[in-house]
Amino acid sequence: MINNPNWLAGIAALLTGGALGAVFFAGLWWTVRWAADSATPARWFITSLIVRTAIVLAGFYAVGATQPR
Repeated sequence: MINNPNWLAGIAALLTGGALGAVFFAGLWWTVRWAADSATPARWFITSLIVRTAIVLAGFYAVGATQPR
């Protein structure tokens, strides 16, 4: 298993997925804090959802682009 270079890709993907998850949920936490005091919380939540999802999908694409077909 150590001689197989795919384990490095697996570890990199795992770390990247954890980082993307942390970014997604940190953004959600930030949104909830700001939207609670806002006059238009729906705008905060919708915008945040779009931005957080775009970041995570771009990260998935970047990680998945290196995988063989």
